[in-house]
Amino acid sequence: MKRLALYIISMLLPLSLLAQSRADGLMSSLVERMQQLGGYEATYMVVADDLKLIGAFSVDGDRYRIEMADMEVWGDGVQRYEVDKRRQEVVITTTESTSANILSNPAHALEMAGSVYDAALLQETASLAELSLQNEQDLSTTIRLKINLKTGLPSSIVYLMDGTRITIDILSISPLKTPLTPFDSSAYAGFEMIDFR
Repeated sequence: MKRLALYIISMLLPLSLLAQSRADGLMSSLVERMQQLGGYEATYMVVADDLKLIGAFSVDGDRYRIEMADMEVWGDGVQRYEVDKRRQEVVITTTESTSANILSNPAHALEMAGSVYDAALLQETASLAELSLQNEQDLSTTIRLKINLKTGLPSSIVYLMDGTRITIDILSISPLKTPLTPFDSSAYAGFEMIDFR
């Protein structure tokens, strides 16, 4: 019986290492594919509880712009400007450079996820792979990532944080048509500027 158990373990271990290697390879390929795009723009839908919102983000190097409902977020490698059009205010903070949340820092979120989180392959078909990403230092957050294997691009990202589930379905990704300009405060004349840097 003991010999049989050892035999089963010895057979399953290479499969588990192969799956781990495949997951790491998929993450590396995804990050490389996103970098190949250079600047890009994407549309997405956020689903959280009963809330559904359509938005868009653009990335150009370290610069990014996120649009969703009455909000705009402009950022670069250093500063982040959160524009609330309804309240007519701009909150200035530092960029969350270590965040793996695509709505916090779309310029580098997938790179951060690939370098900080351990990837595990959950399932794979001819057209789609689903990965689970877990940071061993922060067990309260898990990321579920679906990759379209035909394009090599993400199709959906689910953040599971302390019982909260936020799903971001990527509806489209395409190369950026025009370079992304930096934040221009003159476009928000009359808005209150709140600086938390």
